[in-house]
Amino acid sequence: MTAPTTIDHETQIRRAAAYELCRQSFADFLRYCRIQDDDPTAPTDIPFVPYDYQRERAEAWQSGQSEVVLKARQLGFSWTLADYMLWRAEFHGWDIGYYSRGEDEARAEIEQRVLWTAQRLPAWMVDARRIRQRDTFVRFPGGGSIRAFPSTASAGIGYTFQLVVADECAFHAYGAQNYAAYRPTLSAGGQYIACSTADPSLGPSGFFYELWQGASDGSNGYTPVFVPWHARPSRDAAWLARERAAYRGMADEFDAYYPERPEDAFVGKAGLVYPQFSRERHVRDGDPCLWEECISRYAGYDLGGGDPTAIVVLGGYRASDGSRRVHQFGEWGKTTGAPTVEEMAEYLLPWHERARFDHIERDPVGVASTIAQSLRSMYTLPVGMEPVSRDKGERLQTQAWWLDSGLLTINSACVYSIAEFAYYRWREATDPNDKTRYKTSVTGPTHGDWQDARGQALIRVYVDEMNAMDYSQPAYSGVTL
Repeated sequence: MTAPTTIDHETQIRRAAAYELCRQSFADFLRYCRIQDDDPTAPTDIPFVPYDYQRERAEAWQSGQSEVVLKARQLGFSWTLADYMLWRAEFHGWDIGYYSRGEDEARAEIEQRVLWTAQRLPAWMVDARRIRQRDTFVRFPGGGSIRAFPSTASAGIGYTFQLVVADECAFHAYGAQNYAAYRPTLSAGGQYIACSTADPSLGPSGFFYELWQGASDGSNGYTPVFVPWHARPSRDAAWLARERAAYRGMADEFDAYYPERPEDAFVGKAGLVYPQFSRERHVRDGDPCLWEECISRYAGYDLGGGDPTAIVVLGGYRASDGSRRVHQFGEWGKTTGAPTVEEMAEYLLPWHERARFDHIERDPVGVASTIAQSLRSMYTLPVGMEPVSRDKGERLQTQAWWLDSGLLTINSACVYSIAEFAYYRWREATDPNDKTRYKTSVTGPTHGDWQDARGQALIRVYVDEMNAMDYSQPAYSGVTL
């Protein structure tokens, strides 16, 4: 029988001091952690020597900062997250929710990083024998826990956490729904870390893009953190050139995975119905003229099946270069429930009273005729009883012409109208070059109703305005009708 090992008093004091230092400092805890190197043929465990950006994140997270992290690929971020969750669960007794792309990713984070690390720490720091695991739920001797979820529609409902981590959340199928479930935890003072590489198939759209935009403009209260491709010290210009060559023909993917600047990450335009749209060219702060000064004035509405309903207000004006242009002055929407005629009139009438509409283009679906008739008879608004067109293809092609020509702009305050351009895409099963089907989908929170309202109105504007344009003006050079 082997006698139990005895620890001398000096060693006990030294270990107790080291334990307390690790409890107080995440950065000091990392000195004891190990990671697997990234050699796929023969991975070995090596000491975790943090990069500069990892040390910065360690300090920020320890302070309790909630962040939205936009990052390049393969920077070792998952190891940093795993060690931080382990530190909080073991040393501070926190309950932690970890949200991943799928079941395999959830299990890998728990078993191949968190538990893998815990089993290699000194026994006087974490007694791995006392860790209890049930599937993707782990309870630690220090009293805390980590519960990992794949991104499903009901993931995490009913749980309360001190820390929520959403890893690679640009690729979560139910990112927005999951956020709605764990948001009450964050409202109660919990810490939030959402990190991801951009999804090249979404471009400037999707849950993570909106989360990043909200952090960047300060509207959601999270700190935006950008980690570029060169945050890893071994990467230089020659490395970037080799990677770029490996992604030949996949420019969107390369920009999303290895961005130099935040704006480089969200450029994917694959499948967009209107890839020619750009904020720089088509969005302007303020209006080019007063509503009363417009040469012509229009509105269009789309009922959207009742959820949502959208109205756009357009004005034609003469620019300083002599060209006749169209500007969207305003928008209105009702995102839940069917609108009443009174609600729609309440938005349209102030515009009409300032300067009369020439025409209000109705939704082309048959049931919309009742609303059109009510707006005409009850409020004397000039709503056309017959739609200018019922052809969706004509609506798409006409708006594309206005965008291509550069003769259409939108006031930056029309946030729904602008956001929909990034969400409005060809259905995956439909060839976008097959202009006989025109099947579209919307990847964001709206249904494309502002696109439909504007597109329908622009057909009417096109018909009316084309006869008034003087194509001898230099401003129209290159414009194809």
